[in-house]
Amino acid sequence: MRRTRVLRALLCVLAVAGCALAPVCVLASMDDAKTDGGALAGPKVVERERAKASIVEREFDGKLKRLEQHPVLVALDKLELTNEQRAKATEVVVSRNTQLDTIVRDNLRGIIEAALARQAGDQAAAQAKFGELLKKARPFLDRGTLLSELRPALPTEQYEQLKHAVDEYNAAAAQDAMNAPGAKQQNRIGAALAQGFEGFGLEVKASYERVFADRNKEFEELLQHLDLSPEQESKVRQKVIDLVQKTYGKPTKAQQVRVFLDIYGELTPEQRKKLAQRIGEERQSERGLSTRKREAVKPQADPMSAEPKSGS
Repeated sequence: MRRTRVLRALLCVLAVAGCALAPVCVLASMDDAKTDGGALAGPKVVERERAKASIVEREFDGKLKRLEQHPVLVALDKLELTNEQRAKATEVVVSRNTQLDTIVRDNLRGIIEAALARQAGDQAAAQAKFGELLKKARPFLDRGTLLSELRPALPTEQYEQLKHAVDEYNAAAAQDAMNAPGAKQQNRIGAALAQGFEGFGLEVKASYERVFADRNKEFEELLQHLDLSPEQESKVRQKVIDLVQKTYGKPTKAQQVRVFLDIYGELTPEQRKKLAQRIGEERQSERGLSTRKREAVKPQADPMSAEPKSGS
């Protein structure tokens, strides 16, 4: 039923739940915390190249600008690589992403349950769910960190630049966490571990967004098309969040229809017309696509098998 597409896009509203897997990074976060192998080039050349690859930026108040992406990916983009070298690095990233996306997609229920338990302050339940997720994520964790997996894909010089940039950022982030007002007192190792949590959390969050990116885009476009008031938008989002949490992201058609009708009841007559128009456009588009597919698979007549005309 086409109207259920109104809900199909909404799983991404729980993207924060992706961070529920963050603790598993502790098992692999220290692989690259070894001493930086000295570069063979001269000190000034090395220092200049490292400065170019740095991903550390500061706010006006001196605090570190936090990255939205994994630090390794940001630093990798800044490296000067040949097309062949970048292709090898990209192959590693794509391989990791594919495996992690499968884990996130197959374990959405566990991710949501772990996040809800943590939000409710039920540490015992949260830890139990984390333990289950650890087992499911073991094949991915056994690969090691993103940084360590890129090592054989990059020339030594470029890898050392990458590692230095990431280490520099992580050290700055850990120091910021230690200096934050009201932060609990912790040593440098504890702060570094916490930064490891954040790095893996960014990987999982990015995976969650990749898995549901198209759905989220459709949903946001729909909300904009309907021109909802702030109050209406808040209610619509909450209804969808409740549905996703209740069904662990896999609602039945009946449940989708029920929520659709609830949302429909929140709309004004003009907004209902817009919604009907949107559904009609989608139906027409899908009918056209189906027709093109059917025509594409029609067997073509073999000119050699044509019956000869009588009298020829």
